[in-house]
Amino acid sequence: MMAEDSSGGESPPPPKIMRTDTDSNSTIFEFLTTVDEFQLFQWTNLYCDRLTQAIEEEVEEISSLLAYDKHFSKQEHQKVCELVEKGNRKGSSKLLITLVLEKGSQARKGMWEAFVKVRQRLPKLDKILKEVQELESPESDSVLYRICMSPLAIAEHSDSD
Repeated sequence: MMAEDSSGGESPPPPKIMRTDTDSNSTIFEFLTTVDEFQLFQWTNLYCDRLTQAIEEEVEEISSLLAYDKHFSKQEHQKVCELVEKGNRKGSSKLLITLVLEKGSQARKGMWEAFVKVRQRLPKLDKILKEVQELESPESDSVLYRICMSPLAIAEHSDSD
């Protein structure tokens, strides 16, 4: 059931977020604040297929978080939820990521923040978040740097170490 917002339209109900492992969530939220818009864009594209699969079971919750934070309109949230109601979770999660990619950097950041909030219920998503955090840590070469380099450049880079 949708609640009425101040403009007379309906807005999604506040999301139901499980608060567990808050230290780990805080660490990842802090990490996300250090990431620039281009990195979020690259991660979203790089991990698109894995993210689509990882969020299927909580796609309505993630959509609700995005709508609650005004990244999604009521209609966009409803489209995501309608696909779930029709039994098409995969299509729903693909739609969510597509909508976010079309919206720009604030929506991408909101999506990654929503991922952190629901990660405890989604082991595949939790693994992706940990992987991104580890690979992008200052102690390691950037995963995006390694992926974008050609095999020849990687070989040259390895030889110079």
